[in-house]
Amino acid sequence: MLLDGAQGLGAVPVNVRLLGCDFYAASGQKWLCGPNGTGYLYVRAERAAELPPSWPGYGTLADAAQPLDSGFHEDARRFDVAGFPAEHQLAWALAALDVLEQAGFEQVHERACAQAETLAQKLTESGREVAARGHSTLVSWRAEDPPGVVADLDGRGFVLRDLPGTPYVRASVGAWNDQGDIDGLLSALGE
Repeated sequence: MLLDGAQGLGAVPVNVRLLGCDFYAASGQKWLCGPNGTGYLYVRAERAAELPPSWPGYGTLADAAQPLDSGFHEDARRFDVAGFPAEHQLAWALAALDVLEQAGFEQVHERACAQAETLAQKLTESGREVAARGHSTLVSWRAEDPPGVVADLDGRGFVLRDLPGTPYVRASVGAWNDQGDIDGLLSALGE
């Protein structure tokens, strides 16, 4: 089983072993605050040998000195990226992980969820219909013209998205958002 964790990793606690998945792929630029082009792939150890590397190179080979006669590593090294990733990209990704780890992933998640809950409550108090939500960092509410709301708020410095095919606008709230961000968004919506 392959799970797409692009919206999960960093936004909600993830334990791939408890999920029981064989593969879990996630992006590094979303909730993990890394640069575009970074990502993560979990492969359950028992399944690693079944999955060929997508970009074979010397680093994926069990014996790089004998490339024509060598098979791939049996472990995670078989998935190493071919070539050399830009050092500044790796430094950025690692620095972002360091900041999140220093703050504590659980604390980061709880703060983001609390901020999202505050936004949801204030939207409800202002008369907006907020979509059902669990303990998450996402808040969606009904709007007459979701693409128009998103475009208008973008011009005011708020990055939201409309959910195509639905009457909803969605805000993704991070631990880095504060009460001023929430109040500013509510004020912009009120205008």
